[in-house]
Amino acid sequence: MRRVAWALALVTTGNAWSAELNPIPEEPGLSGNLGLGVTYFSVESNFITGNRLVSLDNETVDDLQAAPGSESAWSPTFQIDLRYTLSNQRSQWFIGNALQDLVRLDLTQQIGFRHKLDGWGTPSLSYVFSSVPTEVYADPFLTGEPRATTDRDSNGFRLGWDNIGDSPLGFTYTQRDIDIDDERAGQSLLAQGRLDQSEQSALRRSGTQHRYELLALFEAGERQLLAPQLFYVERDLDGEANAGDGYGAQLTYSRRGQGHTLVATAAYAVRNYDSDNPVYDRKADADEYGVSGTVILHDVAGWKRWDVLLGLAWYESDSDIDFYDTRVFAANATLLYRFR
Repeated sequence: MRRVAWALALVTTGNAWSAELNPIPEEPGLSGNLGLGVTYFSVESNFITGNRLVSLDNETVDDLQAAPGSESAWSPTFQIDLRYTLSNQRSQWFIGNALQDLVRLDLTQQIGFRHKLDGWGTPSLSYVFSSVPTEVYADPFLTGEPRATTDRDSNGFRLGWDNIGDSPLGFTYTQRDIDIDDERAGQSLLAQGRLDQSEQSALRRSGTQHRYELLALFEAGERQLLAPQLFYVERDLDGEANAGDGYGAQLTYSRRGQGHTLVATAAYAVRNYDSDNPVYDRKADADEYGVSGTVILHDVAGWKRWDVLLGLAWYESDSDIDFYDTRVFAANATLLYRFR
């Protein structure tokens, strides 16, 4: 499930209710929010084992032809979306993460700078990194005994342009270098003689990912917003069986009511691979689906600037190889403090 950070920022930080992507506040100083909460995960995956805050117990598999089993866990949630607007009221520093990344156990942070140009929109540049690395199995194809875990780190940069030409359109490009600390995918099959060296190399997961997003934000009625998004992802990874591309679309609807905000998102994507997986002699191409719903209760119990966020999200990747199927359900409750 991909994020819509610009839409979530609009509804959770108390910014002006308008069809503008990430408007810079009219007054200089600190804005944004901090949050603390808890998330429940139910995960079916043969590759993701959690992160340093949550661990999923799916260490041993016996059949490489079977879909993954289901495991569940609870995890603390830390939400950071801090922005500091300079005195010129056109420039802004920002740091933060997106709540919707939590669905993929991906605690990605970004630190950046943006500046509004009259008649042109608001370009931005940020550094993107994993504050808490996702944990994956070093050799996900090891059977009959517990699989060791390793960190999946990523870092890179993001170029953005909101309100291009003062329109409701925006564009982002993100490059992330992905590193599997202890890459051993296929090592057990190599030892058994089921793979040769070149076939094991095709299973490597490190490399570079490029993501392109075209965004828009429209007024859909009184205090209602509609946010469509198109995206394309290129995975330039070391292993040909994991390299490939993907594309998809996402639609977000939000409605601001009396003391609350509702946000609903639906997404569909296609994931393609460049070559056959040597373990299965076919590609792991997949169709991916996701939906989420969020309600944000503003100024709860009369506490000014204190919000409660309650969210549900579901994601499924239906692969041509059953072993690669993934399903995630997440339920989240977070207490947020708005700085303005």
